[in-house]
Amino acid sequence: MLVAEPRECIPPAGLAAALDTHHGSGYWTAMRSWLEHRVEGVEGRARLVDYLKQRLVAVPVTEIGDLITGGFVMTGSETVGRTADPVATGDLLRIDRSALDRLRLGGRWNHAWEAPLVVAYEDDDLLVVDKPAGLHVHPLGDRREHTLVNALLHRCGARSTVDSTDDAVEQPWGHWRPHVVSRLDCVVSGLLLVAKSPEIKTAFVRAQKRGELHRAYCAMVSGSIAEDSGVVDAAIGREPGRGYRRALLASGGRPAVTRWRVLRRLADRTLVELLPQTGRTHQLRVHLSSIGHPIVGDDLYASDIVPERLSEGRAKPIALRAVELRLCHPRRGVALEFRAELPADFGSAEAVRGGFASR
Repeated sequence: MLVAEPRECIPPAGLAAALDTHHGSGYWTAMRSWLEHRVEGVEGRARLVDYLKQRLVAVPVTEIGDLITGGFVMTGSETVGRTADPVATGDLLRIDRSALDRLRLGGRWNHAWEAPLVVAYEDDDLLVVDKPAGLHVHPLGDRREHTLVNALLHRCGARSTVDSTDDAVEQPWGHWRPHVVSRLDCVVSGLLLVAKSPEIKTAFVRAQKRGELHRAYCAMVSGSIAEDSGVVDAAIGREPGRGYRRALLASGGRPAVTRWRVLRRLADRTLVELLPQTGRTHQLRVHLSSIGHPIVGDDLYASDIVPERLSEGRAKPIALRAVELRLCHPRRGVALEFRAELPADFGSAEAVRGGFASR
């Protein structure tokens, strides 16, 4: 929670009036340093809190409400903003720079990161990104930079630069805030769906629950699978005492179903297509390991012995790639289908040692 220091709190109305009377109108406001922004892109009116959640993208959504209720946002020149205040295109917003500085220095800030992105599709409502393996999706904990979301913040207009005095210069505003719909582990590459508004994300989540959001993966697994196809229907949950590793659980797990079919058999490996019917954490990795064919390069699930470096969350890319995404556009009502190619060295020993060509 953002806590206002006494010198920066909005004073009681009587004290603010007294300060303005003694020193001149607007004295209290003038004591503070403000970041100014003109509202744009609003049709009619929007609530202040909703506008900031969508456009003040460097500030985590969870901090926006406290920023307003703490008295750090002004609507107009001297009016303290409230969460439900209406704003319209052209309105002036002012945000206390010291409050933003505390968020940034306290690690509660999403930095924009200029990084190349492979974008398969983009319009005003959504985009589909081909995520490389080895890239985390979300900022989390102390890891606030160099994630996919940080790169998307740069794409939507936010900036993190350095000025001539080597001080960080932040431009925290964006044209839209990224809302990741489908998850991919850091070690996995492939197609990832991103919504540009909460409404579009909600539409995709509902479509996913109805089974209308289709995803397909390819994996190279160890060993030769005898059957041509099959289904793994086994509940998954956090493995007790094993950190973030998941396992099949006889009780207490969440239902998980994966359909698979063989695409190609090699001497000691098998290329399979995977159709997850549910979306549990590490589902495909756990299910394939459970049938005796772990994904090539997946040290976390290749055995019961987890290397120390993996327990700290630092893992190399594995031979798992999201290759197909089919959806119905929430606003336009048209069907969209996307395919991602497999690298030529997918699942090879060289690729596992050095990282896949898709990275």
